[in-house]
Amino acid sequence: MFILFPVAVSYETKRWPVVTFTLMGLCTISYALSLLIWFLGSEAGPHVPIITILGIVPSQGSFLTWFSHMFVHAGLFHLLGNMVYLFLFGSVVEDTIGRAQFVTFYLVGGLAAAAVHIMVAGTSSDIPMVGASGAISACLGGFLILHSRTQIEFKYFFWIFLFVRAGEFFLASWVMISLWFLIDFLSLFATMNQTGDSGGVAFGAHVGGMLAGFGMMFIMKQFTHTQSTPESMPKAKPRVRAIPRQNVYVFHNEEQIGPFSKGQVRQMLKTGSLQPNALYWMDGMIDWLPVHEL
Repeated sequence: MFILFPVAVSYETKRWPVVTFTLMGLCTISYALSLLIWFLGSEAGPHVPIITILGIVPSQGSFLTWFSHMFVHAGLFHLLGNMVYLFLFGSVVEDTIGRAQFVTFYLVGGLAAAAVHIMVAGTSSDIPMVGASGAISACLGGFLILHSRTQIEFKYFFWIFLFVRAGEFFLASWVMISLWFLIDFLSLFATMNQTGDSGGVAFGAHVGGMLAGFGMMFIMKQFTHTQSTPESMPKAKPRVRAIPRQNVYVFHNEEQIGPFSKGQVRQMLKTGSLQPNALYWMDGMIDWLPVHEL
């Protein structure tokens, strides 16, 4: 058995991700409601009633379900997996582009993902689609444009008979997100000719959402960069502020080294001369912490 999941990105948000937490709350409430309906005596499966009502069905095309399907999930692991990705990548995109813009970005990404899914599944399909993964894929596409060089931290667990291994590693976001897109793209083509009434992963929504997020963020970034200050407006005078250096001490190879600046430590990590699991300490800290948290 092999389990791999992302746990962090090397980006520190500067404000509370209100929109991201609100979206996560709505998804959680929807899931709790589906369980409540089941506990109250629904003869169908625990999530069937709410999926039938709020899921988007290509053959019906209800206007409400184009939005409601983004907040419904078909099981606990479906919900938890999506919420992890929404928190890690959605909160960063929200912090970068602003809360109001992120609301529009997220919803448009989810709508684009649903549209691609319907194109792939066909308008005659009666299988409802639910889940936030289409809109979250848009967040991944936007994240790739905004922070392609950030690092994604992964935890892994491997178990076969008595052999057990666990650990962590880091990958550049452009590598991992590109790999995720490639997997979804190939899986989409592999499943396009499959028929039947059973559900499965909506790879079309993943591909459509990521392409939509990539495209929207590319346009937003280009639009922002092309804005220039009118010649008639006075140019702002640069403001320079002196920031005192924070000395960083590192415990590496059984010895304490330093002091270094934060920039020097980051460069050492980038070049591989310092391992992410080394420890660091600065003035004001109570205890030593892993250097990858710096």
